[in-house]
Amino acid sequence: MPEKDDLFLEIRTMGSFEIIYDHQPVTIKRSSSIRLLQFLIVNWGCGVNKEVLIDNIFPHETASQENSFNVALSVLRKSLEPSLKSGKDSKYILRQKRSYLLNEDTVHLDVNELLEVCDQIMNQADSIDADLIVRFNRLYRGEFMADFPYEEFLGTERQRINRICLDTLLHIADHYRKSETPARSIEYYERILESDPYYEAIYLDYIDLLLSLRTSHKARDVADKMVQFIEVDLGSPVTDQIEEVFRSNGFQYKRERVYLQTSSLSL
Repeated sequence: MPEKDDLFLEIRTMGSFEIIYDHQPVTIKRSSSIRLLQFLIVNWGCGVNKEVLIDNIFPHETASQENSFNVALSVLRKSLEPSLKSGKDSKYILRQKRSYLLNEDTVHLDVNELLEVCDQIMNQADSIDADLIVRFNRLYRGEFMADFPYEEFLGTERQRINRICLDTLLHIADHYRKSETPARSIEYYERILESDPYYEAIYLDYIDLLLSLRTSHKARDVADKMVQFIEVDLGSPVTDQIEEVFRSNGFQYKRERVYLQTSSLSL
């Protein structure tokens, strides 16, 4: 068993944002300290200048930005390392002149491991190592920083990571679809559509799979969803394509529901 000083600080960013040390949750009570940590996470591996941090963490403050930053940094360090005497001795937040960064030797980010697993999966064309799929399922617990949908500086990174994860889900779905257990791909198609119901490219393949498995009721549900999100919301006609997929599998598809613009449902 490793000594406590040798343990990583584990930061989970996929789905719920969590900080774990020695199997125990770490709580940061100051919101500006959380934003500071998140900004360092987004800029993993790079030193971020103090002025850049101040401008992004305290964009609406003018007179006391420097003091607010110092308090946020102090609270963050104390939250992560309660026994810390001096900031320069921090194991987790390094200072290089006027720049700050997370220590890659003592901090473990789940998103870094996830992206490595995604890259390995995407590079396996003919078959995918089952252990990699297990690791992917363990790490992909939801969107990046899902608890903070309105934090502006997280948006671009969230979109980038989400696209990589969706492509990986599709690659796994295709892998199972072509295997001797095609029904196992259903879980991955569903996870894609749950994350992005406007992912047009997967609908017809998913419907075709469901019909080949003789699950026509489920196929109709997915077809209705495609009509709602792609044809009604986006204005891209898809009914003829859906009907053709049903016909080629010996089924018939008819639109019998009344469709409303999704945006109008919240009015």
